[in-house]
Amino acid sequence: MRAAIDLRPQSRKDRSRRAIVHVPRLLSVLLLSVFLLFVAATTVVGFLFSRTLREKRTSLDGRVADLLAQQTSMVRELNRLKTTEKLYGDALELLRREVPALEFLASLEASLPPGVWLTKVTFSEGKAVVSGMAYVESDVVAFGRALTEASVVRSVGLPVSSRVSVSGGNRVRFDLTCSLNGLEAVTSPKEAVSGP
Repeated sequence: MRAAIDLRPQSRKDRSRRAIVHVPRLLSVLLLSVFLLFVAATTVVGFLFSRTLREKRTSLDGRVADLLAQQTSMVRELNRLKTTEKLYGDALELLRREVPALEFLASLEASLPPGVWLTKVTFSEGKAVVSGMAYVESDVVAFGRALTEASVVRSVGLPVSSRVSVSGGNRVRFDLTCSLNGLEAVTSPKEAVSGP
């Protein structure tokens, strides 16, 4: 058996003990310090990042609430506008049907010669049939010619006439078929409708 005895003086022994460096122990302490530093830095950065994300989420939640309220008001406004559009559409359709008829009646009054009187006026889609009586056929022709000048009248057909005997003399019974222009032609001048 071997025994090692250190015969150096005590002061020398303490110095030599201090000079021994335990590399594995130093390396493990260093690695542990780096790890703890990395964990601390990661925790701080993560906390700051999560706080920023929380603020963004709060801001986005408020924006979503604003957008939902805006969507509700826009849906309400859209429904109101659809109702208004339907009313305008119905009014326009009524105008398309009624204004040409009213304009035609005004044209009848303006075009009617003294020797002609009307017994009936009927309207159908884009057409009007005028029935009446006259003293002579030339008044019926003059009446038809005057109607062609009206902006609402597209064309006037040939008059269908017949002689009838009424107390007090002979009269001419006639029917005129007129094609009517639409609302757009009624509201614009005749020259713009007929073209060059």
